[in-house]
Amino acid sequence: MPNCSSADRCLELKVTLAAPFGAVVLIAQDMSLVKIELIPEFIESGGPVEHPVFKGPVASIQRYLNRPESMSVPDFTLNATPFQRKVWETLLELRPSELVTYGDLAVRLSSGPRAVAGALKANPFPILIPCHRVVGQSSLGGFCGKTDGPMMAIKYWLLRHEGVPLP
Repeated sequence: MPNCSSADRCLELKVTLAAPFGAVVLIAQDMSLVKIELIPEFIESGGPVEHPVFKGPVASIQRYLNRPESMSVPDFTLNATPFQRKVWETLLELRPSELVTYGDLAVRLSSGPRAVAGALKANPFPILIPCHRVVGQSSLGGFCGKTDGPMMAIKYWLLRHEGVPLP
């Protein structure tokens, strides 16, 4: 994330994309995508969609919302710890509808499930880095730091959208 002091404010730009589950908000600071927020309420699309910082991410998310298997991940900067980066890069290898459990991911990364869950909670780019594809051994697990409520409804929608058979 850009380092902005009070004397030198970062230029923050936002783009909102309407989605079947609510909205996707992309946030950039000083020509870098810094965060994606998933909103459970409908918000109309708007913002500088054609701005260079948003072109790739917006196109990727729109492709995902139309056909998840057609999404390509744009280049973006991952400001993360080495462990977070390792977790997120592993998630980028998963195909749509391919699920992995927290435990299996932890074994693959020689770590523990709680550490994996912490890295997933810190993911600044949900959908682009598909943390929704990580589930518990006998449940959907959590999503964006929540284990119930609207964020879990979004996880459920994303998995169903990818063709994962859920009750």
